[in-house]
Parts: sequence; structure tokens; C-alpha cells
Amino acid sequence: MIINLMTTILWLFGIHGNQALTAIYAPPLLAAFAENEAAYAAGLAIPNIINTPFRSAFSIITGSGLTGGLLIAIMLFSKRDDYKAIAKLALPCAIFNINEPVIFGLPIVLNPFLAIPFMLAPFVTSAFAYFMTTIGFCGRLVVNTPWTTPAGLMAFLASGGSVGVAITQILCIVTAALIYAPFVILANHQKVEE
Repeated sequence: MIINLMTTILWLFGIHGNQALTAIYAPPLLAAFAENEAAYAAGLAIPNIINTPFRSAFSIITGSGLTGGLLIAIMLFSKRDDYKAIAKLALPCAIFNINEPVIFGLPIVLNPFLAIPFMLAPFVTSAFAYFMTTIGFCGRLVVNTPWTTPAGLMAFLASGGSVGVAITQILCIVTAALIYAPFVILANHQKVEE
């Protein structure tokens, strides 16, 4: 949760938070992943919920801040032509977890209004995925899929074939859309500066 907060704060200032903090968060997450991978290969119980694939699958899917949820909220609720134009351009990138077009296009950078859901969405989705894993609906992740793998497929592959993980990942994106929706609706009333 702290890493999610730190990376999103850096993004709000135009700094690629994931890359800037990789040296801090990658070693423990990769160690946890290595333990899971070894246990999976040996046919043992998978020990760790939080690891590198967990972060990719539930904290940064569609890009940092789960901006795919923002794009869905824009498509459903926005009346602003500028938001809709950026969303249409950014959607193909978001499918492959690239969100720079929306981060710098709307922008989210230096935007205190969108900063709230941008920081809140990864926190909520990580907690939700953690809960779904602890109750057994979502399997533990044992394969480190490429970060550009689209949602649903990424989770399915990362879990070694668990449909529950894929469903949880899609629910995380829907949850992010619900978090962004009120802010998108309020943005309809903001004046667009010429």
C-alpha cells in the first residue's frame, strides 16, 4: 500500500513512480515471487499473496492509478469533449497497461482534482484482491507475466490458470471505474480553459 501511494504521488509530479522506486520495492517482491514459483514447481502450498505479479495484476493494471477505470468512467459519464478525445486515444494503450497518454493528456499530472481517485484506486483494488485471495476465490500468483499483458489474460496466466484471479482482476478495473466516476461527473461542471 505504501509503495502504491509513493508511486502515484511521484506520477502526480510527472515522475514515472514505478521506475523511480523499482530499486526499493522490487527486491522483496521478487523474493516473495521466487518462493511462490519454487513452491508451485514442487507442488507445495503457495506461501505469499503479495509479490511482483500481484502488484502488476491488481495495483497497476491498465497503468498506474488503474487509469483504465478512469477511461471507462469517461466513456460512460463524461460530457467533456476534451476528456472523451483523450480517452479514445488512450484506450488502446491502456489495454496493454500503458497510461502515459491519459496521465499527460488529461492531465493527471499536477491535477489535484484527479489526484484523489488516482491515489485511491490502487489502494482499494490491492486490498480487494488481497481479501479475495485470503477467502480462496483468487489463487496466489506464481508466474511473472510481462507487464504489457492485457487484463484478464495477465491474471489467468500469472495464477497458473485460475479463473477466479481473472475475474478478480476485471472486478478491480470495474472498482476503479466506480472510484473515478464521481470525479468524472464533477469534472463535467468544470470550465475548459482555452
